Amino acid sequence: MRATPPEKLRKPPVVKKAQNLPANLPRLVPLQVWADLLMGEHAPHKNTLRNWVNSGRIHPRPVKIGKRWFVQPDAEYISD
Repeated sequence: MRATPPEKLRKPPVVKKAQNLPANLPRLVPLQVWADLLMGEHAPHKNTLRNWVNSGRIHPRPVKIGKRWFVQPDAEYISD
């Protein structure tokens, strides 16, 4: 009889919800919505926002879900 490898006995990690986010604040918002909230009517074009994502200028880094980019509402733009 073969023993079960230890990696098969491990339980999957438990994902915890963020503790310090207000209840009315979404966890992720679309990239264009974030830019509108941050810069108002002076928000850059969606292609510029994608360039910022690819060059790492938005922190924390946005997440691509399907075809759209999403970012945390409190993310910041980091200039050169």
